[in-house]
Amino acid sequence: MEFIIIPPLIAIFVFAVYFAVEHAKRKRREGVALFALELSLEYRPLSLATDLGITVPFQLLSLGRSKEISNIVVADTQDTVAVMFDYKYVLGSGKNSATHQLSVVFFSSKLLNTPEFTMRPERWFHRLGQVFGIKDINFQTHPVFSSQFLLQASDENAIRTWMSMNRLTSLEKHKDICIESMGSECLIYKTTLIQPRNLRAWLEEAFTIYSILGSES
Repeated sequence: MEFIIIPPLIAIFVFAVYFAVEHAKRKRREGVALFALELSLEYRPLSLATDLGITVPFQLLSLGRSKEISNIVVADTQDTVAVMFDYKYVLGSGKNSATHQLSVVFFSSKLLNTPEFTMRPERWFHRLGQVFGIKDINFQTHPVFSSQFLLQASDENAIRTWMSMNRLTSLEKHKDICIESMGSECLIYKTTLIQPRNLRAWLEEAFTIYSILGSES
């Protein structure tokens, strides 16, 4: 009897999960599209990194498999292109696989000229990793920044020169922010999805951080 009952129950469960996931995706598409419409910005449901003008080999976009860029909102001005999008990728396989979904803003601007660096919230495992050689660039003048963020760069001298007192003070106000930057392109992201009702505040915060990166000092 058990062999007759279990398969239909499994099928119902799988269908229910699929329906819930697709419903959540549709509601998010609708919410992001409405946000773009309210600000008179361009919306696209899906895209590739190259179609967004991303040319830098950012670490984030190289992670994992089953990568997907969706819910794209584009703000294009004379000097700067800003692209907000959802990014999904999968790490691991089988029972050990994990799906990561984040909110990202990509900036490309001739006003931007940064050294190559990555900055992300510093966690306990980063501190443990430093024992085994993971490099973290710290600043004695800014202990709050240094304790909050793991900062890495291909040229430590260049990033120390570029990271002015004003930049350090301004950036340490933005907790749980990740930044990858190189030359005229940068990614600013959080490791969770921002709900549509909070997208305006998220985009404003991303522009604030972009302004810090693009400032003269």
